[in-house]
Amino acid sequence: MKKKGRIASNVISLGIGQIASAGLGFILNASLGRWLGPSDFGVFFTIVTICGFFGFAIDWGQSAYVIRELSRGRSDEPEFLGSAMLIGALGSVCAAVLAIAFALLAGYDKRIIYLAPLAMLIGIPLTLYQRFAYLFRAKDLMHIDVVVSLVGRALTVAATLAFLQFGGGVTEAVLAQCVGGMGCLTIGTYIALTRGFELGAPTFKALRELISAGAPIVASSMVAGLQPLIEVLMLSHLAGPVVVGWYGAARTILGLLFSPALILTTATFPELSRASLVSTEFRLVLEKTLRPLLAVAVAASSGLYLFCHHLVAIIYGRGHFEQTALILQLAAIFFPTFFLGAFFGNAVTVIGKTHELAVVAWTNLTAMAILNWFLIGICQVQYHNGAIALVITSGLTELLVVLSYIALLPRGAVGKATLLNIVRAGITSVCTIAPLSAVQSLDVWFLGPLFVVTFTVVALAVKLILPSDLLVALSYARRG
Repeated sequence: MKKKGRIASNVISLGIGQIASAGLGFILNASLGRWLGPSDFGVFFTIVTICGFFGFAIDWGQSAYVIRELSRGRSDEPEFLGSAMLIGALGSVCAAVLAIAFALLAGYDKRIIYLAPLAMLIGIPLTLYQRFAYLFRAKDLMHIDVVVSLVGRALTVAATLAFLQFGGGVTEAVLAQCVGGMGCLTIGTYIALTRGFELGAPTFKALRELISAGAPIVASSMVAGLQPLIEVLMLSHLAGPVVVGWYGAARTILGLLFSPALILTTATFPELSRASLVSTEFRLVLEKTLRPLLAVAVAASSGLYLFCHHLVAIIYGRGHFEQTALILQLAAIFFPTFFLGAFFGNAVTVIGKTHELAVVAWTNLTAMAILNWFLIGICQVQYHNGAIALVITSGLTELLVVLSYIALLPRGAVGKATLLNIVRAGITSVCTIAPLSAVQSLDVWFLGPLFVVTFTVVALAVKLILPSDLLVALSYARRG
């Protein structure tokens, strides 16, 4: 399959999967938010955030390194994959112990002290499956990972709804996560073996390689988990569990909208890994990928800014999560910047500058923590919503992160075409939001289609979207 065909096929497979996953996520989060309320939802979000942080330690940089190595081909592939699984399983046990220690030191109540490590342990089946997922992605079989992940997601949603229906609370919502993980591991193992992939016994050589190569990667990637952990910790002590619930609801919605960035970066990672060996090909892959990424980022940002109040009301109902809409509207302003951060961070990873990546990530985290310590209290007093500070500081510091990533790339990797596409994205956003802001009083069912038409026309006019993009998407949709 040609390079362009591989990327397009991966993007469309992941995109279709994400649409279905977003629907399941909508059902899950709407049910949790409405059933638990802001305070208990804040507790659940705290547990998920703790698991998210220690999950990066479990992964130990494998999501990047294993995919890169398997996509290039290895003679010891079975042993390499088995070693990755062993590190994930042992890491989960260590993470459970660390989760207990963190919850105790942070002064959380008994529910969090008990449920955080439990969530780490019952997540072991999903951790093991993720190593098969890395194999599928490296071999450009992302459609398999999509199907398996969707089945697991559906099982989790079904189990959660069943527990809630019979009077369950936070504890039952945590336990339900195990159902999806077991489903993913069972189906993923069966598919991998029937397709001829082998799973070998771990070897000391592979274990040492994974631990050594993953250390600098996890040092930078853990920031993605440590940042929300610090934010939740500060909000818990400076603002209270209700504000944590508002912020958790906002982060959930932002995560769904940010998923297209993850789709594109995941779909292009194997191709970027191969292209990174030749500078001209590397630049071309970056340019071809960034334009559709910016189009999606601007669409998500503009839509979020205009429709955040309606979105919150639909998902969480009216009367409890109104402040979440304010958090989302502020986040929409900086949203494209986070897309760029994920994209260029991915590019820096494949060229091997993981140590520099770690320095940038930790510097950014330190700056945000210092700013948030002062600003959360101010925003809580002035606006009764300390989470506003988190959005402002993360957005401003992410701008510096993007510039740092660009500086780390090889000379010429970011050319005039890339910069021009960024300008086109800015023009598209302004020209979409400005006219529609004046007619926001219209019914959402009329304003929604008007937004789609306006955005599409402007994006085509400034060439952020090309007619050929629509033809390629239509061709693969028909083939699917």
